[in-house]
Amino acid sequence: MTSTSATLAGGGMTLNNLTIDPSSAGTITAQTSNTGVSGELNIASGDTLSIGSVTVTHSGATLTLNGTISGSGTFEYQSATTFPTSGTVSSTLRFNAVSNAQTLPSRAYGGAIEVSNTGATNRTVTFATGTYSFPSNIYLFASSSGNITLDASTNTATGTITGSVDYLGGGLGSEFITLGSGPWTISSNLDISAGNFTAPVGTLSLAGNYTNTGGTFTHSTGTVVLDGSSQQ
Repeated sequence: MTSTSATLAGGGMTLNNLTIDPSSAGTITAQTSNTGVSGELNIASGDTLSIGSVTVTHSGATLTLNGTISGSGTFEYQSATTFPTSGTVSSTLRFNAVSNAQTLPSRAYGGAIEVSNTGATNRTVTFATGTYSFPSNIYLFASSSGNITLDASTNTATGTITGSVDYLGGGLGSEFITLGSGPWTISSNLDISAGNFTAPVGTLSLAGNYTNTGGTFTHSTGTVVLDGSSQQ
């Protein structure tokens, strides 16, 4: 798209390729209905894909992100190719491992993270090596019969989650988080109800409330520190 200000109303359709690269800095706003891109998605430097209260899904192999993904909506990423570490993402970013395993890269995140599996095959989303900083919430959701695992153990990732961690449940699949060696910090609440949570071998610091209704907590010989400023 070459316009510096345009609206993308996908009508639930899936595009082959989409390039946002006008002659000067521009913003393309996705709104009204969901949109899919099955091929290459290219957001050039200085340009923005702004997502309204809809979902833009990219299932292709190539995402070139030198610009910005923003807005109140959700950008859903389904590719097996590791999500780029370039560019800016401030919308909700959903990793949907419906077709393949995925890697959650060590990069700057600006909004909530959703880790999901809408398929029938068990899938894993794996942290890369590095120290992570999440400014908002992390949600897990296995909406069909396949399980979803968020794995920080394989590459010994560590980090801080400023928001809450929550298992959304509701599907037939199970939801797992394994935190590996740690340390990890959750600055708000941890709700593992109906889910499976493996704490780090190191230290897990929790500043908010801990809720477990029908979930499984595995301690891994580590230490859990409840360090909230009020009663937890």
